[in-house]
Amino acid sequence: MLIAKGTQAAARSTGVQLQSLGVRDPGELDRAFSAMKEARAGALIVESSSMLFTSRTRLADLALKNRLPTMFAQREYAEGGGLMAYSADFLDLFRRTAAFVDKILKGAKPPLGQGEKVSTEGVNADGTRTATQYTANFDGKDYPLTGSQVADTVSLQRIDRRTTDRTDKKAGSVAQTLKRVVSQDGKTMTVTVNGKNAQGQDVNNSLVFEKQ
Repeated sequence: MLIAKGTQAAARSTGVQLQSLGVRDPGELDRAFSAMKEARAGALIVESSSMLFTSRTRLADLALKNRLPTMFAQREYAEGGGLMAYSADFLDLFRRTAAFVDKILKGAKPPLGQGEKVSTEGVNADGTRTATQYTANFDGKDYPLTGSQVADTVSLQRIDRRTTDRTDKKAGSVAQTLKRVVSQDGKTMTVTVNGKNAQGQDVNNSLVFEKQ
């Protein structure tokens, strides 16, 4: 479970202390969770790997046993019992990639994405599972957002090749804004969130994701 360098930088800027742990095989997972418990860790971010992916159900069980809120890099982890995941819909990406390759081979220029499809899955404090989803184009129009307690529509705008803005609304009023900026080398993406959560509390967070 290696925490991305970009996440470490974001943690330093917000005063959050990180403990980075590595595991070489599934037999080391118990040791890693024991170390986190001893260090009184408050949450866990799991960077995906083929070894961790095959152990996703055990990871979810250990996180629940140790009462450690955990965020995963692929939705299959949440489907395997994990608390939550944030990732692209890889099956949809594969389908779209095939279409793009066909057009490029026929002479078209590589296009910028015209929109996106996003799904997130998680578990509430009472144990009920949540699933949010939207499909939207980068045209500033409002599109349905399902499963969210914060908003019911989402709109997207592309600022430049590396920057996009997202606006979440509830009953027509802005609930949250998200700015996503991809680094110039394409290795990290910083997501800045501002607005209110489902409880009406202020939200002002920055998350850094590293390319797998």
